[in-house]
Amino acid sequence: MTKPSVSIIGAGVIGLFTAWRFAKAGWDVTVYERNTGLGVTSLAAAGVLSPFDNLQQRPKQRMQRQSLWLYPDLIPVLESDAGMSVDFSVCGRIRLIEPKYADKISEAARQSEVWPKPQPAQTYVTGEGGHPLVNFTGYAGHLRCHVTATLDPVKALTALKKATEVHGGTFCFGQSFDHQTVTALETDYTINTCGAWAGQLLPQVTLAPTKKEGLTLELPKVLDLPLIVENKDTYIVPRLGSGTHFYVGSLKGEGTGLTPSPRSADILYQEALKLVPALAGAKVVAHHVGLQPKTPRGRAMYLGQNPEKPNHLIATGHGGVGFGMAPLTAQILLDIASDRPPSFDISSFAI
Repeated sequence: MTKPSVSIIGAGVIGLFTAWRFAKAGWDVTVYERNTGLGVTSLAAAGVLSPFDNLQQRPKQRMQRQSLWLYPDLIPVLESDAGMSVDFSVCGRIRLIEPKYADKISEAARQSEVWPKPQPAQTYVTGEGGHPLVNFTGYAGHLRCHVTATLDPVKALTALKKATEVHGGTFCFGQSFDHQTVTALETDYTINTCGAWAGQLLPQVTLAPTKKEGLTLELPKVLDLPLIVENKDTYIVPRLGSGTHFYVGSLKGEGTGLTPSPRSADILYQEALKLVPALAGAKVVAHHVGLQPKTPRGRAMYLGQNPEKPNHLIATGHGGVGFGMAPLTAQILLDIASDRPPSFDISSFAI
């Protein structure tokens, strides 16, 4: 019996999760990527798996939470298929509360039993020299999330590629497509997971890509910072098992394109030191740049069938939560291609 076939355009986290899911289900999978390696933006990600709070009940936020809860069961299977670790860790995070948001957050906590209760400001210290780990000066307190997890984006993408190949999937790098060449692909299904470039293959799709930059900092000796620290603009992510490497990212974008900005790097470095003074003396060992596939106001994301060509599917517009939404997105795409009801109501994401 001939296996059903699928072409997946884009080797970022959405495309790779989808490829693995289809290959594992017995499909003949081919992944096309215009770059010479795995997805650029996904490789630059922080790898934070942080749920939207339960007061946010729009479809995309509900889907993101449902997707995140799949990770604990998926990770052992992925690592077994790939024969490698992705450094998955449920590390938790703290969010520092600016005074101007304190009343709003306290009111939200009163309205919802599942909203984390604000905690008072306090000082976390290292075991050596009493240097403060987290600087609470100027903040009204903090929120603590115990379920936030992390993984290593590079290892995760590599593992997804290996796991797809274990199940017979193939990869074609350096392959550029346009609207016409994509429609000419002779497979049962074609799936557009091109992220910020998805609209180049499907004119009905409008995106507003946002440039995001991050740094990897390296300390000369171990710093025991076991959880993610963030304020409204900046976040610091410890890399599992090292104690010397930390990812620093910003919730704000600046500029366009994929050219690293020295000014952005300097701002990120200084903001990191404000949050965690013990990072002083760290050197920048990597400067990451990506274009997040965000959508214009009023549009959450694109997920589902092309109405003009139902065997052409699309998944883009995940913005900064691609890693979190990838497991459920892949399952929904497989549901559609297998003529099953999707595992989540995606009607609001339709083209």
